[in-house]
Amino acid sequence: MPCAKARQIELVNIYRNSIEGSRRAEERKASENALNSTRRPRTMLSGLTFCGCCDQPYVRRGQDRYCCTSHLMGTGCTNSRTITRAKLEERVVNGLKNRLMAPEKAAEAMRAFAEETNRLNRERRSFAESDRQELEKTEAAI
Repeated sequence: MPCAKARQIELVNIYRNSIEGSRRAEERKASENALNSTRRPRTMLSGLTFCGCCDQPYVRRGQDRYCCTSHLMGTGCTNSRTITRAKLEERVVNGLKNRLMAPEKAAEAMRAFAEETNRLNRERRSFAESDRQELEKTEAAI
């Protein structure tokens, strides 16, 4: 065995406990702080706003404004409008509050949920009957 390889093996054996302890600590750290290791959005609407002209994402330009990525990079969009972060967030929150949480919208959502739940239950019952018949056939064959 070459001298260098023998020395590597010797060092691994000497420092085995330290190496394994470090690995365990890293694994524990990663599992305990999984949320901290991910990249979190910096603002409430990060990655959720898009240009109405070219469908490219809106990005922060400077500290407090959003603008079209395509226009910013000069790749074809003519939408030169920008909006402040505060105005954008206010519009979105008001829209959610006034349009999505309106009583008629909530009732529509509950109705659609009930319909879908009923459809899934009917489907499950029909599969249960065919599964039961298949089981009977298999048991008779055995």
